[in-house]
Amino acid sequence: MADADKILKRFKVAENRKTNWSTRYQEVLEYTSPVRDNFTERAKGQARDGAGLVFDSTATKGLQKFASNLQTSLVPPFTKWIELEPGVAVEDEGKQEAAKTLQGINDTMFAHIGNSNFDTQIAEAFMDLGIGTGALLVQKGTQGRALHFSCVPMHQLYLAEGANGSVGSVYRKHPVQGGLIKETWDDAVLPDTLMETIKDKPEKEISLIESTIPARVTVPARDGSGPIEVDGFLYTVIDEKSKAVLVERETRSSPWVVFRYSVVPGEVYGRGPAMSVFHDIKTINKTKELILKNASLAIAGAYTVADDGVINTSNIRIRPGALIPVASNPGGSQGPTIAALPRSGDFNVGQLILEDMRNSINDEFLANPLGPVDSPVRTATEVSLRQQELANRIGSAFGRLQFELIAPIINRILFLLDEQGIIDLGGFIVDGNVIQIQHKSPLAAAQNAREFQANQSLAEVMMANFGPQIAALVINPMKFAEVSAELLGSNLDIVNSKEQQEQIQQTVAQILAAQQQQGGEQQ
Repeated sequence: MADADKILKRFKVAENRKTNWSTRYQEVLEYTSPVRDNFTERAKGQARDGAGLVFDSTATKGLQKFASNLQTSLVPPFTKWIELEPGVAVEDEGKQEAAKTLQGINDTMFAHIGNSNFDTQIAEAFMDLGIGTGALLVQKGTQGRALHFSCVPMHQLYLAEGANGSVGSVYRKHPVQGGLIKETWDDAVLPDTLMETIKDKPEKEISLIESTIPARVTVPARDGSGPIEVDGFLYTVIDEKSKAVLVERETRSSPWVVFRYSVVPGEVYGRGPAMSVFHDIKTINKTKELILKNASLAIAGAYTVADDGVINTSNIRIRPGALIPVASNPGGSQGPTIAALPRSGDFNVGQLILEDMRNSINDEFLANPLGPVDSPVRTATEVSLRQQELANRIGSAFGRLQFELIAPIINRILFLLDEQGIIDLGGFIVDGNVIQIQHKSPLAAAQNAREFQANQSLAEVMMANFGPQIAALVINPMKFAEVSAELLGSNLDIVNSKEQQEQIQQTVAQILAAQQQQGGEQQ
């Protein structure tokens, strides 16, 4: 039986550590996601408007474009963005059969991903990633679906650092209606007091703490021989008020996929592009606020009114349409009774500041990787180069996302499908040894394009310096076509197999020999 007191103590440590981030995350969210602003609990249906702080939408739109571009570049909808392939430990003679089996598993996996809510939830998680940390809960589906994904908002998420700077234990504190506890966890064991509360008020929300802690666990052997002890995870759900353990599971696979954009050594929470340009975001917001105030004065105006009485300066308010009493207007006694108040400020300077700040924010959010849409039509080469530049800029984050998002989510999906009997992995996992991932996303394709350009340059140099005959001796044309097709993401079915290539080479050799023989007879 899990020790609730020990788990809650560890949760409190993670909760206290998160306090250092609460103010920072909340402030960034207020300016970048005012309508989502979900770092703190709010009543359902309560307006989320950033407390009236946001005057400029550059950061709000930039974060949305960041999430959209990242999803399109990394895990595009309705696309097989990875392929499972035999790893380095698979013998050459068995690779063809293994590749065929993995291809079937790959097709099945993406069929179930497409039938789930993955695309909608990963988009929300990428929004959180733009702030710093995204989190997905990957569980068995319901109502005919094998998979279900949940983007967990940051205000419910508490992290503890694991070994080697990784994310270790993951905690989630959130309210759940009592009547939904058994529907959410069918193996939940409820104490009598909680059962009575739920019976009287099923709509009452119960504060629950979920914990997933790395541990040595006892699970059934894959071959059915009996329970074995392995490295896995202890998953529990605890009622915060009564400290009763409602759910306890020991599992090989963690349901959590937590990924970060960048991490400062020694920290467990991530830092996203929104944090990098937060000072620019506040500057552009304040500048826009001042410009709008200046514009309102320019439209409605403020006026001075001649008054022979004594002026009380504490009653003077400079605002659009204001009438400010003064001893006299310009011109003395002959001056106008009402005169416009001279305005200060320069719209042009404000616009220059806005333009500079917008470019900085959009650049950090990768909002316009190919330039403005109204720019001149670009060639295919320029578009390819810009995509490669995007891959270079996001290179470090792309590597982290491969490690913290792609590999864990694929392993979790395969584990759930295997557990439900939909596929049979034979006890293997995606570790690069037996099963490895071949990335097929547009971002990975942009990186492959660089290698293709290098191969293409080599072929052109050999052709230019030594002619086609020598170039063909140095570069294998068949292998060159096969590698190029793979790097460009082309359908490999259009490339002849090795047996077909050998047959073609033999046919060509026979034709050449016949031509040489015919030419000799004619002489």
